[in-house]
Amino acid sequence: MQSNLSITVTLVVLLLFFARPSSVLAEPGSSFSSSSRSKEPKPILSDGFFLGGPISAAEISRDFSKIVIAEMRLFGIDLHSIENGERLASLDGFGKDVVVNGLRFSDNGKRIAASAFHGNAVKLYDDKGMKIKELAVPEGKAGIASLSNFFLKDSKIAAGLGDGSVVAWDVESGNVVREMSFGSGPLLTLAIDEDGRQMFFNLETDKAIGVSDLAAWTSNNEEQQHHATFTKLNWDRECEMPRNGRIFRTWYIVGCEDKTARLYDAQSRELRRVFDRELPGLTFTFNHDGDRLVIGGFDATTEVWDLKTMTLVDSLGFLNIRYPILAVGIAPNSSVVAVAAKNRVKHWTLRGTETSTTKKTTEECGEVEKDKTECKAN
Repeated sequence: MQSNLSITVTLVVLLLFFARPSSVLAEPGSSFSSSSRSKEPKPILSDGFFLGGPISAAEISRDFSKIVIAEMRLFGIDLHSIENGERLASLDGFGKDVVVNGLRFSDNGKRIAASAFHGNAVKLYDDKGMKIKELAVPEGKAGIASLSNFFLKDSKIAAGLGDGSVVAWDVESGNVVREMSFGSGPLLTLAIDEDGRQMFFNLETDKAIGVSDLAAWTSNNEEQQHHATFTKLNWDRECEMPRNGRIFRTWYIVGCEDKTARLYDAQSRELRRVFDRELPGLTFTFNHDGDRLVIGGFDATTEVWDLKTMTLVDSLGFLNIRYPILAVGIAPNSSVVAVAAKNRVKHWTLRGTETSTTKKTTEECGEVEKDKTECKAN
């Protein structure tokens, strides 16, 4: 009887221990010997770090220094260092039972935007995580369905709404600078080029990529800016149910329902490459020079492509899990990729790009008695 009671008490203590909330935990290596399991694992760059719980959205800054994450369990938004996982700030989020559907860094990394499903405002924060203002959706409009990138030198941002319309704001003043409608049904993906001249989008009811010429963005006539008529083009009907479109310089990339990712020349609108995948591409990013493309998929794999030669540089697996990749980032020198999925962020040094720092990191794998070859591969 006493033995059974001791076992019960021990189990309760263990359950309380593992159920406790946590912010960031160093991720251990993927394999340990029995003698090393009792040791406190050291954070290793190639192994990344754990988060407190499953994430619903994430975004990595273009300078590869920070990641902003929305946690599903805690309904909070946190800002972390991309290098070691240190939590830098907890952002004022949207409250309990509200799922964040959009997180964006400005190109210069000084602003963060966040939106929630069916929300009536986009929240803006500075790079320290302090809330600056809310960009309100006009009264009578549907809630937010998608969030665009920052554009026009980070001075504007837009959101696609549940009624098929788009609202754009001036970041500094918080004022609405444009409203436009493209039909009915939620606008599921929205991307605007950095000059604010073209907008790529998808209506749930259309099942095709749309593109509009937004030359009037730069008009000096405020009335023309606000009330200009836009033409929707059913540009590509071969891509059904486009999702998570991203634009960078002359490139536009989008995932399609047919388990492909499609890359276009954003200026000529010419299809440049179809990437066949086991499952649709979920998230994308480009390196600083625009000659590397990183694709994160629903199948927990990440691919890095050379856009000059259109060849695969590296294919990265996310341990033994099969959870959707929610964010990808690539270092300015294109040597390291960071990937966020489920409750962790993982780093990879791309093949052929090891530096003295990364070599030192892989050697540290020996401190947890891990095979060095396997460590370098991860």
